This record gives sequence, structure tokens and C-alpha cells, in this order.
Amino acid sequence: MFGWSEVLGIVAVAVLLWGIEMWWFLRRVDAMRRADPDLLRFGGQLTALNERVAALEKRASAAESTAQRDAVALARGGADAATIARECSVSLGEAELIVSLQAPNKKPH
Repeated sequence: MFGWSEVLGIVAVAVLLWGIEMWWFLRRVDAMRRADPDLLRFGGQLTALNERVAALEKRASAAESTAQRDAVALARGGADAATIARECSVSLGEAELIVSLQAPNKKPH
């Protein structure tokens, strides 16, 4: 078994090694920060771009959903596919599908 002096010596060596390792790690982190200051700026720019893309996707989704709602309303009101495509900025194929599914008492073309 170990005596108190041996245990104290082992703990002292472990603390010393841990201190050296922390010093070395912090030195590398500091060197990386000084070597590439643009890294933090690019990270901030990337975050801002991600937020802008998310906002644009949300707006595009809302606009698409509004166009689809308008197209369905026109089809239910009896509008033809060409009118729906023109008025709602959807493709003629989409408009034809909406008319075939939503138009009252109309058969698909």
C-alpha cells in the first residue's frame, strides 16, 4: 500500500501534468484565434445568411400557399385552367389539376 507521502506525490504529479496540458491547449486556442481572425467574422456571416434563407423560404411558402388558395377559389368559382394559370402564376398543368379536382360539376379534360 501507499503511504500519505506517495499519494501526495502522485496527486502533485497529476495536477502538474493537467496544468501543463491546459496551458498547451489554451496556447493552441489563442494561436488559432490570432492566426485567423476572419474565422469568427465568417461564422457570424454564415449565421446571418442562414437566418435570411429561412426567412425567404418562409415568405416563399406563404406566397405559394396563397397562390394555391386563390387557384382553388377560382376553380370552385368556375374559372378555366388558362385563367387560373394566368391569374395565380401557376403552371397550366397545375391549374388543370386544380380545376379537375375542385371545379363544381366539371369533368377532367
